[in-house]
Amino acid sequence: MSERRATIAGYRGPLDCIGPDRLDALDATEEWVAEEKYDGCWARVVVRGGVIAEVVSRAGLDLDPAWAWPGVDLGVRVACVLHGEAMDDGALHLWDLVERDGEDLRGLALEMRREALRRLYASTPSRVRADLHMVDQRATGFRTYYDQVMARGGEGLVLKRRGSTLLTRRRDGKLAAWLKIKISNR
Repeated sequence: MSERRATIAGYRGPLDCIGPDRLDALDATEEWVAEEKYDGCWARVVVRGGVIAEVVSRAGLDLDPAWAWPGVDLGVRVACVLHGEAMDDGALHLWDLVERDGEDLRGLALEMRREALRRLYASTPSRVRADLHMVDQRATGFRTYYDQVMARGGEGLVLKRRGSTLLTRRRDGKLAAWLKIKISNR
């Protein structure tokens, strides 16, 4: 684990962790999509006027000094807040667009937020996309996807219920519609 994340090492995040033995059953329901779970630091990326203004961890730690993202021009003329994973190699893997030009998008369905993120990402210049990645999403074949991720040394998957919003949380604060799939709860 990197020193950057040492201060939040005991934090287990807002997702329930389940084992890979449940993947086939969840895949069969056709109610979920799967994304690779990266072993980085959860990041809230604030963009103002198309330029990354700040990168902050879920625990509120300033990640700006650790990653050279602030000041990077994304080539888009919007203010937005993105969620993603900041990696030790400096890459950012984006999975959600939660605010755009002052509008809170957390109440929108997953698919609508994902499409808005896809359009935003498509408009960024290729020079930025070398280190800025949109997380791949799969609609079926979760077990095969999981095996591929694990074979290349990945951490696991995150399953997200189709149509879910970011506002639906349980009493304990965990997202009701997202599941983390990995071998151990590290």
